[in-house]
Amino acid sequence: SGAGAISESVVITILAVLGCAAASLMLVRAEEEKLAVAFGAKFDAYRSRVPAFWPDFSNFRDGTEVTFSPRQLASTVRDGCVFLAVYPLFDGIEMLQESGLVPVLYNLY
Repeated sequence: SGAGAISESVVITILAVLGCAAASLMLVRAEEEKLAVAFGAKFDAYRSRVPAFWPDFSNFRDGTEVTFSPRQLASTVRDGCVFLAVYPLFDGIEMLQESGLVPVLYNLY
């Protein structure tokens, strides 16, 4: 959905947000079914306390220490760099279209 927002097209942004939300909801439902089978009553108790999709910040308790995995941090930074690379890609495509080197197939805004 972030890439849709960078595209500067309202239609693409809305479609991306709806697509991501639908995919997330389907994934949550599939995972809940598997976890319910694997953990039974323990998962049911967990599910009653923890929302499946939207966070409940009233359940948040801040700890005294923060630990993290350097490998996971590096992975997250790489993911962020891929997201940032989309912006110049869209700008480059737009420049090529404005110069007439690449045809405009659809205009969605």
